Amino acid sequence: MFYTLANTTLPLLAWAFLTHPEWDVELFGGQIVIHAWNLFLLATALMPLLSGAAFVFLPESPKFLMSRGRNDEAMAVFRRIYSMNTGRPGEEYPIEKLHSERAGELAGGLAALRGGGAQLAPLFRAPHACWLLLLCGIHVGCMFGSNTLRLWYPQLAAMIGNHVDESLCSAIAPDATPPLPADWEGEGEPCQPIDTDMVTYLQSVIVGSGSILTYGIGGMLVNKCGKKLVTAVCCWVAAALIMTMPVLGAGAFSVVALVTAALAFTSLSGAALSSIPVDLFPTDLRVMALAIYLMTGRMGTILGTVAFPALMDFGCYPPFIAISGVLIVCGAACLLLPNTTLKRME
Repeated sequence: MFYTLANTTLPLLAWAFLTHPEWDVELFGGQIVIHAWNLFLLATALMPLLSGAAFVFLPESPKFLMSRGRNDEAMAVFRRIYSMNTGRPGEEYPIEKLHSERAGELAGGLAALRGGGAQLAPLFRAPHACWLLLLCGIHVGCMFGSNTLRLWYPQLAAMIGNHVDESLCSAIAPDATPPLPADWEGEGEPCQPIDTDMVTYLQSVIVGSGSILTYGIGGMLVNKCGKKLVTAVCCWVAAALIMTMPVLGAGAFSVVALVTAALAFTSLSGAALSSIPVDLFPTDLRVMALAIYLMTGRMGTILGTVAFPALMDFGCYPPFIAISGVLIVCGAACLLLPNTTLKRME
């Protein structure tokens, strides 16, 4: 839900800066000019800096401290958490002694690499290898469908504008390219800036906030219906919505409604899917399995953002049919996963 809040506030931040091209700041007698988009990038860069500073105030993981034999420090963290959660003094924490979980001494150099390889080897052997490959493939497809549409929507919204009678296909079809200016003497086509207004950014806010409802009810659906079933159904519903966009996207508001609903379902499918590897892999392999899982998902995002404009060259329907087809296959593949709902973690 906080990820969704970020998606809703970012368009507002962009509107606050990018709609004011007159905010040019000249430094050193005009040698350096800071534009509105530079200020926008500066504002977005401050967010991770503030987040990094906030981590300084977080306690160290008790699990890490115990693995290094620092049980006294771990106990202090546990008591601090107990005091923050209950409002009682930390001395009333019911646990008086922690089990010694000190790990062996860390090796260095080639020995460390060999030790890490030995720990990862089971992840690429039966029975974990097949599940990891299947999960990564599904995640690539989900991110291909979800993030491609999410990242390209602001451009589509700007192309459509707020004209009710302008359809999605008329805006992105190859023959919709504006004619060249009469005084154009360069090679190829000039850059045609797209003017945006508050409506364009407001549409992005609506699209980003649409997932809040699905996240709110997602927990109840997952526990009642199962993670893989929720993931599969959400993929199929999102595929159906995306496939109808070229037909039903007859105006800006209809496109907003379809994109909002499609992204809400893909977001829920991704959230349900990401909880499966946590339950499926044992503790000593879980972190690396999640790292590989997330890395492959980002590859799906890159693939989608590159493929979408290439498919638009073939017309309006191919990009949406491709995304829908990928999501349909991902939904079917989810049914091959084991049921891990309410499974006890090991």
